[in-house]
Amino acid sequence: MSVFYRQDDKAIRPWCKWSWDPLTGCEHDCESCAALTKIQKLYAQTHAEGFKSFSPRLWPERFDAPYETRIPGSGAAGSRNVFLNRLGDLFGPWVEREHIEEILKIVADTPQWNYIILTKTPARCSQFSLPANIWLGIKVDKQQEIKPAVEFFSEYKGAVRFFWCDPLLEWLQFPTLACIDWLVVGDRAKSRTQPAFVPPRVWVTSLVRQAESAGCKVFIKHQKDSGHKQFPGDEIS
Repeated sequence: MSVFYRQDDKAIRPWCKWSWDPLTGCEHDCESCAALTKIQKLYAQTHAEGFKSFSPRLWPERFDAPYETRIPGSGAAGSRNVFLNRLGDLFGPWVEREHIEEILKIVADTPQWNYIILTKTPARCSQFSLPANIWLGIKVDKQQEIKPAVEFFSEYKGAVRFFWCDPLLEWLQFPTLACIDWLVVGDRAKSRTQPAFVPPRVWVTSLVRQAESAGCKVFIKHQKDSGHKQFPGDEIS
């Protein structure tokens, strides 16, 4: 029997209390990858073979977690939110279609949970029917990734659509943010291979202003900015 992990990222806990990784690993080879850093940390702590590399891996023994995790009695925001596949990309081209369909079936079968999915491959999302209890996010950290992301969300009408600009590594210029509900912006944390990077305030401010003009909620990770800690459902106390 497996259960969800309690979210260990303090910057995420306010809006997401759980994580579930039925798949891990990734082949995107991003310049800054928090998931890879997390896998390396887990291996250093446990020396478990499953964390020895970041090669894609399916964990069928974790498929029962949505059924076995006790439903929180609290109605607080984020108490039933689950970050699905945070240590990989569910819609990566290396993931077999049958595995994606099996996981999405579990998602649809457990509407008591709200699943947050982050991907860099939005085009593949359109090949599947996504359950209503999904918040779908697209990771955008380069200008060249903006056009396909905006085009996808202009057509996709899910419960919550968001852009994940974490870490924000360059000044991003969006043609519109009216296609999303939420914007997440963050710094790059220090790792064994890269120094910390805090984006210039003007980069962040320009995105925040555009998001607010479009009616989007904004959550700025890491920075002490109490005015921008919004997330879908934050009206719930």
